[in-house]
Amino acid sequence: MVQLLPFLIALGATTALSSARLDRQQQQSNHHWTRQELQRRDDAAAAIINARGSIPILNHIDQRSVFDDPDTNSSLFVERDLEERASSSSHKKKLKKKVKKSKHCSAGQKKQKKKTSSSSSSSKKTKAAAATTSTEKKSTSSKTKTSSSSHATTTKATQVVAAVTSSGGGLMNFVSSNCGSSGASASQPNGAQSFLNCGLSQSNPNSGWTPPKGITIAKLKTVSIEQALASNSVWEPCKPYISLFEKYANANGLPPILLASFAMQESTCNPSVVGDSGGAWGLMQITTDKCNGMGGSACAEPDYNIKTAAAYFKGVLDQAGGDVLSALGSYNGWYPGLTYNQAIAARWSGCCECQQNLDYLYQMLNGWLLGKTGYDIGSIQNLKVCS
Repeated sequence: MVQLLPFLIALGATTALSSARLDRQQQQSNHHWTRQELQRRDDAAAAIINARGSIPILNHIDQRSVFDDPDTNSSLFVERDLEERASSSSHKKKLKKKVKKSKHCSAGQKKQKKKTSSSSSSSKKTKAAAATTSTEKKSTSSKTKTSSSSHATTTKATQVVAAVTSSGGGLMNFVSSNCGSSGASASQPNGAQSFLNCGLSQSNPNSGWTPPKGITIAKLKTVSIEQALASNSVWEPCKPYISLFEKYANANGLPPILLASFAMQESTCNPSVVGDSGGAWGLMQITTDKCNGMGGSACAEPDYNIKTAAAYFKGVLDQAGGDVLSALGSYNGWYPGLTYNQAIAARWSGCCECQQNLDYLYQMLNGWLLGKTGYDIGSIQNLKVCS
């Protein structure tokens, strides 16, 4: 028995070892790994490592050790690390895709921003252009309004001149409230002499003049100075003074032909004429009392002479309330109530020409204002005795 003891001990040890190996094999079998498989995995791992580069396996040993068998750990480490790396690589690829996508989106957003900015810039430019257009339109509108205003001013000025220079229809069919019918006709469109001299009569020499009411300059028929010059050579002496007649007529709201008619009636447009025995001067025969103390030559100077005469007549016309017959009569020394005897009284005073010309109104209205020769018309002709 004693001799069998060593054998039994050896047999037990062998059985235990075999049992341990069987357990080990069983454990390996449970995990489906064999040496050949491990070797194959190691070889595959090495090939992967060579293809992808080195993998720091040792950094993961503490996390990767699952089995006690050191022979299998390296393969497990490699496999697990490769799986993690693959997963990490896949994750990185996904991240890269996301980054690319994000960059793409960012680029798209930038493009969109640029488009928006461009659109905004375009909108701003459009607004600016619109504002410029609006300003130009306003400017244009402002310029159009200024032009219209200027045109309106010019038109008004033209209308004033037109009102001054235009001819009325004359006194055809006109009836005065105090002197009756004007007696106007084609040959005397501004009234018959008996009408104009209403109240004055050779047959009744003490009857006074009553100026017919309601006659204004606008009612009178007239022609322009140019028409007068073109149709009648007697007007030729007035030609050098046309601009002055127009200047001061327009300044006083009068027809230029009216001032020229005064000059023709008073001096035949001769600035050197001295009338009334040295008491009247120049073209318009301004009397000394209207010359503001100046000498005769200064009073006769055409510009001053016409200017003074125009202002004087305008003042008289305004005082008469626009009654042109009263104003015209006053220029020649007429006044309401003037009788025939009073008008011709100067004939016997040593100054024949100082008497009132009783054809004056008729010669002015139906002679000079129509471009005709005023001296040749009129039925009284009381100044002819002075020649």
